[in-house]
Amino acid sequence: MPQPQLLKILNDRLRIDAGDSAASFTPEQLQQELARQGAVNAGGGRDWTSLRKRLAIARREGVLATITEQVINDFAIVYQLNAKQVLELKDIVLPASREE
Repeated sequence: MPQPQLLKILNDRLRIDAGDSAASFTPEQLQQELARQGAVNAGGGRDWTSLRKRLAIARREGVLATITEQVINDFAIVYQLNAKQVLELKDIVLPASREE
């Protein structure tokens, strides 16, 4: 997805979640986050070690605590995940979010 389109989607979602007074994300912030995610993915990104790193980042930043089954279901609809992908996501993320 082109970065300007991604930034627009993120900012639209931010305004919906936090209201019009929320400060929009900047292109620089998006670049920094993409670079950070790239560093996490450097090892392939699909192995257990990379997954644990992603979960640790999400936990540290408080994102993991906000993930519920409904959030996963909404994500699955938006990104058109199949049933196996949804089940795996729930099996991995939900228990990790409850460990806090």
